Amino acid sequence: MTSHYFKASIFLALLGGFSVAYADSSGANAAVKSPNKSPATDGLLQRIEQRSGRTLTADERQNATGAIRTMVEGLNPPREKFVSEISRISGVSEARVWEMMPRIGGPLNQDKNMIPKLEEAMRRKLTNEELTAVRTADQQKKTAIREIRQTFAQAVSKVTGVPAEDLLAMLPKVGI
Repeated sequence: MTSHYFKASIFLALLGGFSVAYADSSGANAAVKSPNKSPATDGLLQRIEQRSGRTLTADERQNATGAIRTMVEGLNPPREKFVSEISRISGVSEARVWEMMPRIGGPLNQDKNMIPKLEEAMRRKLTNEELTAVRTADQQKKTAIREIRQTFAQAVSKVTGVPAEDLLAMLPKVGI
């Protein structure tokens, strides 16, 4: 279930470009690159304008950019939990697991199947139990990310008038 913190963050982002800081697994604040200049943010804003058939106002663009930033930052905790769990299951370091993860906003042709990479790092095949645990962790990550994307789409739909379903369909096209 999407946290109240995340929903409030999206709301605040839409009010004034509020940015969320989050704690990484060590409890320290983790920096996330601002999507203001990222190709993913620019691509998403362009798609929103194309779909709406108009140029976003400065306020709409600022609010949408803040919501994109909040969404991207919101994707990190489920990804961190996934990396931690995969590391625990496999014995592969978290740093190495992060290297295997597709980058948010990265190239659309990124290899998203981690299992062969994980098995290569482990120098053996995953056992059935490990494979089940990896797939369970992956499903939990996907569920959390789906909820974050849906909250984002609903919020940005209210600001731009673009249907939430259309916004959801745009996200994979820009690597989010």
